Amino acid sequence: MFKDYLQGIQFVSKIGQIAESNQHHPFINVQYKAVIVLLSSWAAKGVTALDIDVAVEFEKAYEQVNHTISSSD
Repeated sequence: MFKDYLQGIQFVSKIGQIAESNQHHPFINVQYKAVIVLLSSWAAKGVTALDIDVAVEFEKAYEQVNHTISSSD
């Protein structure tokens, strides 16, 4: 959950850049302060090592945005 809509969009922008650089694009659903991200590999019909690696990068992006939120309060 994010502080507000724009903080969630900031996160989406960060993970979009990560996804593009890895050529591995998630399903992203934005609902006001919540962002839902789903990763899987369609060709493998499940979760792969790439999904895990990208998820770790997404988590780092979340921490960066979350840190920004905490710092600006």
